[in-house]
Amino acid sequence: MAPRSLADRFWSKVSTGESETCWPWLASRKDNGYGQAYDIRTNKPVGAHRLAWELAYGPIPDGLSVLHACDNPPCVNPAHLFLGSPRANSMDMVSKSRQAFGERNGLSRLTKEKVLEARTLRAGGLTLKAIAQREGVSLQTIHHAISGRTWSHV
Repeated sequence: MAPRSLADRFWSKVSTGESETCWPWLASRKDNGYGQAYDIRTNKPVGAHRLAWELAYGPIPDGLSVLHACDNPPCVNPAHLFLGSPRANSMDMVSKSRQAFGERNGLSRLTKEKVLEARTLRAGGLTLKAIAQREGVSLQTIHHAISGRTWSHV
């Protein structure tokens, strides 16, 4: 018996449906929900959505990413995928409010409660420098949080 083609192996792990519905990847997934397929051409793991694009439309040009119009990481429906630059990917994420901000941002040194307290302290006359020192952050960080340049959702 002849070995199955890459396409046969791939699509056997997808729950296909109508073109307007998401087609979830049923096999291995990363922690972020994206499917992970095995590319027998390179003997390496690859994003399932990237392999779906290649099987449907051909090679992905260098420097481009495969993005989801549906914002559903396990979806591999080629009709839901489009190519974009890393900048376009970031802009798409921001426009759909999927970026990590506030406490969801792993680099954040402030919390919602600390920002609200800092705003109250500033309104009460405490200097930005004193508030920054109190919270253990830079003057710029506390200024942006108090002014709403960052933490505008609070």
